[in-house]
Amino acid sequence: MIRKDNSFAQKAKELLFNLFYMYLLLFVATIVLKLVDYYVQNQFNFSFYETIFNKQKMKLSNSSIFRILFIVPLLEELIFRLPLSLKKMHMPFISLLFVIFLIHKPSDVYNFRLLIKLILIILLLGSLIYKFFDQQILVIISTKFYPYYFYTFCISFGLMHLLNFYRSVPVSLIVIAPLFVVPQIITGYFISYIRLRNGFFWGLVFHCICNMLAVYLFDS
Repeated sequence: MIRKDNSFAQKAKELLFNLFYMYLLLFVATIVLKLVDYYVQNQFNFSFYETIFNKQKMKLSNSSIFRILFIVPLLEELIFRLPLSLKKMHMPFISLLFVIFLIHKPSDVYNFRLLIKLILIILLLGSLIYKFFDQQILVIISTKFYPYYFYTFCISFGLMHLLNFYRSVPVSLIVIAPLFVVPQIITGYFISYIRLRNGFFWGLVFHCICNMLAVYLFDS
């Protein structure tokens, strides 16, 4: 695990540099995926980019900006980045995975009864995980398998974004759908790197900035 104590200014500078490198890499990935999408569109009369764009526009119109820019990044950071530190006290946050599957609509966030149930589920599962989770497992992961652990979270973060559009993909093309979440896997890697290097807060800031730029892109 990489962790380096720097000043606030140094951390902010590092965040900006990594944003630049990430978007440079995303630019290259987008060119490649555009070529793939062009071929798919000519052969199968289906466009992944058009589908993803329409789904994202619809999602933006049905969600509040506050939820997209702050609530969603916070939940995703708790699920995919907080456990990267391999601290036993952080493991209960894995139970937040259930929140993703229980909240199907943005309006559910304002459903008080549902939120109370979710909080109780999180507290219950979190307590059970903390009580019975063996610290030795974390030691083994950190010493022998950490790179696999790290990249599993990066890839899982990207694959989660398949939920945004996979239902609209023809069955014959579903096998190549994961290619179109490669940008999210790349983004997940950079957020994870910043999180490990400078702390959870800076990973969250990085994530919020990414979402803000994405909102601007899809809303323009």
